[in-house]
Amino acid sequence: MAITSVTKLLPKPARPEGASAEFGWAEVEGLFGHGLPSDYKAFIEEYGAGCLGGFVWILSPFSDDPGAQLGRQSLARLEHLALLGSDSKFQMETSDPVIAPLLAKQAERRLALAAYPPRGQKWIAWAVLGDGGALYWLGAGSPDRWKVVHLGPPGDDGVCPMPVELGGSTSAVLASLLSGKAELPGAPEGFPGAPPSYVPVSKKKPPKWKAPAPVPVDKATIQVVKLKKPRR
Repeated sequence: MAITSVTKLLPKPARPEGASAEFGWAEVEGLFGHGLPSDYKAFIEEYGAGCLGGFVWILSPFSDDPGAQLGRQSLARLEHLALLGSDSKFQMETSDPVIAPLLAKQAERRLALAAYPPRGQKWIAWAVLGDGGALYWLGAGSPDRWKVVHLGPPGDDGVCPMPVELGGSTSAVLASLLSGKAELPGAPEGFPGAPPSYVPVSKKKPPKWKAPAPVPVDKATIQVVKLKKPRR
C-alpha cells in the first residue's frame, strides 16, 4: 500500500525532524546490510521521526534523538530478545512458591521466542510504544513485502508476551490504525485521536527504554535442567 493512504488521514508536521541527513538511504541500508520498505522511507521523508497519537514513536535513521534512532533502538530490543532466547535450553526449577511460577513462565516464553521468527526471517523495530512495547518488521524477502508484528512490553518477570502479527505493510498498518479499522494492543482509549496528530520528537520525547533485569533468584535454591530446543 502506498504512503498516500496515510497522508490522507494524518496531517504532516510543519517542520519534520529527522526526515533527511547529509547521508542518504543508500548509506543507511548499507549499514543495515539490506534494504528497507519503500513506504517507510516515504513516510520518514514526509513526516520525520515523531509521535503518533501520543503513543507510537516512529523511528528514523536520521534522527538526532537517540531514543528515536532506527538503528540504535532496533539493536537495543534485538539484544533483549536475544537474551530471552539465549537460555532456552535451560529451565530453572525451585520449590519457592513465589519464584517457581515466574520461572515456569520465563521458560515457556523463552522456548516460544526461540522458535520465533520463522526460519530465514529477522526482527527490525521501527516504532516504539508508550507502554514499552514496539512494532517490528518481520523481514524476509523483498522489504516491500515485510509484515508488521507487535510485541508488547516485558512483564514483571522480564519476559515479553508472545508476538502478534498485524499483517500488511508499514503504511497499511498505519492507515488501518488511523482509520479505526484496527486496534493496537496496549494503546490508550481514544488512540490515535480525532483528528490524529503527529508530533516531532523535540516536542514529545520518546520514552526511555531499558531491558528489565531478570527475576532475582537465590542460586542455591535452583536446579538447572536441560531442555530440548524447539525445531526451527
